[in-house]
Amino acid sequence: MVIAQPAVSLTDFALFIESTVFAALLWRGRAVFAHLQVWFVVFFLSLALAALAGGISHGFLEHRHPALDALVWSVTLLAIGLTGLSTWFIGAGLLDESWLTRAIAVLASLLFVLYVAVVLFVDTRFLVAVLYYLPATLFLLLLLLWRFIDTGHFWIFPGISGLVLAVAAAAVQQSGLTLHPVWLDHNVLYHLIQAAAMLLFFLFARHITRYRG
Repeated sequence: MVIAQPAVSLTDFALFIESTVFAALLWRGRAVFAHLQVWFVVFFLSLALAALAGGISHGFLEHRHPALDALVWSVTLLAIGLTGLSTWFIGAGLLDESWLTRAIAVLASLLFVLYVAVVLFVDTRFLVAVLYYLPATLFLLLLLLWRFIDTGHFWIFPGISGLVLAVAAAAVQQSGLTLHPVWLDHNVLYHLIQAAAMLLFFLFARHITRYRG
């Protein structure tokens, strides 16, 4: 079977493997803060599902099986929605004010329901996913920057770096930047940058679920 977009699919599958391994390591690891552990595991598992579905769509279904491709692509977008939701909950879990944590949790849940409705009934462009998860990413990024400035704890820095790279990856994907038409198009570059971002974010997640601080 010929893979329609080999580089895009292979890097998607690599992201799937990476994210699945990170989720397993976090789940099996010792966690002092179980609520954060759960949401980090959801974060990486949803990212893994999005990458797997994306790889299948780009490699085997796009322009070949339109109906099935639309279904799998919807799975990709909905999985990204879970990634965004978990990002909100991770940030909320890092706050010390319980009322603010609850308010963010309610708002994030409502936004997720709205996002699901848009994906299912209105628009399935990847831009919709970017616009959905970008505020959550920026929220967590600003929170970590504030914590880093306030405490100077170096273990926060991988989280900040990972989120900055994740934003950069989305920007590259939306820009259409292409260094090679087959092997380094905007989607491949997005996946490569995202892989580095998730490694850094995993290092942050592993520390914070064990020690907080």
